[in-house]
Amino acid sequence: MIKIPKKVALFLMIALTIVLSLLVRNIDWENADESLYSKIRLPLGIMSLVIFYTIYYVRILNQEKDASKK
Repeated sequence: MIKIPKKVALFLMIALTIVLSLLVRNIDWENADESLYSKIRLPLGIMSLVIFYTIYYVRILNQEKDASKK
């Protein structure tokens, strides 16, 4: 797995969260039809990246915390 610095992971997590909120805000939820899946496909992909980088960032913080206890 590629190791990225903690600051880069934090930046990616925040930037992707902002992009996700903008994409979800622009979906027309009132006229939800069969094409709803095609409208939310990109936000779902970005949401999975946000979850990945959040878990990665928390894992880095826990490793630093454990290293400082020793």
